[in-house]
Amino acid sequence: MSKIVAKFIGETSAGQTVVQIYDDDKLVWSCRWFDNGATESTYRSGLRDAYECMVDAKDYLQYAGCAIDDDGSITDYDCTSTTYVALTYDPDTNQWISDRDTLGDGQTVDFIRYNSDRLPGNIFDLIAK
Repeated sequence: MSKIVAKFIGETSAGQTVVQIYDDDKLVWSCRWFDNGATESTYRSGLRDAYECMVDAKDYLQYAGCAIDDDGSITDYDCTSTTYVALTYDPDTNQWISDRDTLGDGQTVDFIRYNSDRLPGNIFDLIAK
């Protein structure tokens, strides 16, 4: 049986907002909402949309807007020295995981702030680790 996980990808240089969904280790869906320069309402809306995509990751086949490269492959945005996985969501266990100290990561803190009404209360403990 395959394992679906969703990853919130951050970037230190351009502030992109990306969600990538993996089936086992294979990238099966990715979407970038915006880079630096988004309006406050677009930024907030994008972070809430990113949350929805992550928690509904098992339904990725129903998603529109998958990013495709010129060669027809799914775009992998987590592929440079300036990108990193900020948060991972496991829909089987409903668990949020952070592989790094995200307290100083403004984009991850904003993701949590704009979705605090839908995230488990212990998410703030997660970013403090």
